[in-house]
Amino acid sequence: MIISSVGYKTIELANSKVEDSISLAPSILEMKVLEIQSKEQLGLFPKRNTIGDVSKSFFKNQTWYSTGGYPYEIARFFEYKKAFSETRFVESVTVETSSKIKDAIFAVKFYHVGDDGLPGGIINKKTIIGTAKKGRHNTKIKLNDEVIFFPEDGLFIAVEFLIVDQNRIEREDPISYKGNTYKYRYEPSFSVTDLEAVNFFHLDIKNQIWKNCNKDRKALECEIVLVE
Repeated sequence: MIISSVGYKTIELANSKVEDSISLAPSILEMKVLEIQSKEQLGLFPKRNTIGDVSKSFFKNQTWYSTGGYPYEIARFFEYKKAFSETRFVESVTVETSSKIKDAIFAVKFYHVGDDGLPGGIINKKTIIGTAKKGRHNTKIKLNDEVIFFPEDGLFIAVEFLIVDQNRIEREDPISYKGNTYKYRYEPSFSVTDLEAVNFFHLDIKNQIWKNCNKDRKALECEIVLVE
C-alpha cells in the first residue's frame, strides 16, 4: 500500500502491517531567498511628471471664461524643464469646467512656440475633443490615439469654444459685444486662475490673431501629465 499527500512524505506499507491509524511525516522544503518587486520596479508603470494642479484651486473663486457665440481660444504656456527629459510625452490634460448642460464639448489644441513667443504651429494632427459634464468638474482628456511630444522650447495648451447646437443655451438677458447682440451662450466655461506672471493667451479665430493678454496676470486652469 502506498500513501501520499501534498506536504507529507510518501510511505509504503505491506498489507499485513497496516494498523488502525497511520501517521505521515511532514515534507519540509527549504526555499531560496524570495525577492518581491513592485510593479514600478518591474517597469510595468512608466515614469510620470505632473505639471500644474487643478485640485488645489478647485474651491477658490476664479474667473470663468465662456462665449456668447464669438469663436475664440484661450491658451497657457508650459515651460520645458530638464526634469522632463525622461517623460516627454503628454498622457492627459485636465481643465476645470463648468456647464449648465450635459455633455458640452470643446476642442483641445497643442502649439509650438512661435518666433514672436506666441502660439505657433499646431502639434496635434487630429482633432482632440473633451466632454464636460453638467456642473463643475475637473475634466480630464486622455490622449489615447494622439502622440504629443513635449518640445524643449516649451508647449502651449489651448481650449477652443465650439459654437455648435449641442452646446447652446438661451440667455435670460441678451448681451452686446462688438456691435452684435448675443441671445445665446455656449457651454462649457473654463476656469482661469490668478498668477504672479502673465500666462494668458487669446486667439481671435475669425481674424487668426493671437494676443498675449499682458494686463491680466492669469492663466488657464490646467494640468498635464507627462510619461516616458
